[in-house]
Amino acid sequence: MAGEKVALGIDVGGTFIKAALCTRDGEVRVRSSTDTVAREGYESVLHRIIWIVEDVLDRAGVQRADVAGVGIGLAGRIDPRSGDAVMCPNLPGFVNVPVARPLADNLGLKVKIGNDAGCAGLGEFFFGAGKGSRDMVMLTLGTGIGGAVILDGQLRRGTRQVLGEIGHCVIDIDGPQCSCTQHGCLEAFCGTEGIVRRTRERLQRGRASKILDLSGGDTLNVTPQIVADAAKAGDAVAIEVLEETGLYLGAGIVNAVVFCDPDVVVIGGKIADAGEHLFEPLRRTVEARCRIGQFRGDRIVEAKLGGDAGVVGAASLILEPEAGIQSRK
Repeated sequence: MAGEKVALGIDVGGTFIKAALCTRDGEVRVRSSTDTVAREGYESVLHRIIWIVEDVLDRAGVQRADVAGVGIGLAGRIDPRSGDAVMCPNLPGFVNVPVARPLADNLGLKVKIGNDAGCAGLGEFFFGAGKGSRDMVMLTLGTGIGGAVILDGQLRRGTRQVLGEIGHCVIDIDGPQCSCTQHGCLEAFCGTEGIVRRTRERLQRGRASKILDLSGGDTLNVTPQIVADAAKAGDAVAIEVLEETGLYLGAGIVNAVVFCDPDVVVIGGKIADAGEHLFEPLRRTVEARCRIGQFRGDRIVEAKLGGDAGVVGAASLILEPEAGIQSRK
């Protein structure tokens, strides 16, 4: 790798910190991971980040002079211009504290930070399912629903860093309460809790389903993965739940399309692994209800980078300066 500038991408979650050394074309050369130990607080997590950077560089045999910098994705509200964490719910102590500055000072490298979903979006935009587009929207489906909006080649977050929070667009004003305390958010229907709730409601009405067999006869063990597995086995209840999930997701994507007018919508996260049982009703809903611009269903695609999206996207904060996020040096 002599003479080739590389960057580190770091994905900091509440449970694990993942890191990767990436080339300018998005290739991952070396990976590492460690427990976040978030309960130990702010300084402990910073020390973990420093450790994992050193670990990757040591194992890759890379000198600091060959490293363009370190990009970091954090779950929560961040200020990419100052490099500060505003509020990261899964990281105790990460409330209005600097992140980029102390890490840059300690490592002697340029450091940029971004929202984790935004980083995943950048990864897919530059190196994955959105490559070749100019305007892209991404949704990550998991415990919550994260989002990223990239317009004219730049990640956009807005004045209050909420642009892209598609999981919190309201699709039913009388709907269930969301983790954000609002009622009827897309996330309340299509995040993990929403899918599990709608599945349990059907099972509690006495409907026969493979879902019960896969969950050991206890509805408390139901997960979206079990629902997806049952659907692939032809289970009627599971297929119905995913059909409904696609309908709700389609409504949220229609809103995103109208506001952002993207070339492509990328869907990632573990729930997206349900495949066509989810994507077919999703695409059908968008085509039927997105009359303005007649957005085609084939422009809704599954993410390609899988678990690497966050770290590759974080590295792109460094490797793709046109992403438009300022740094600390």
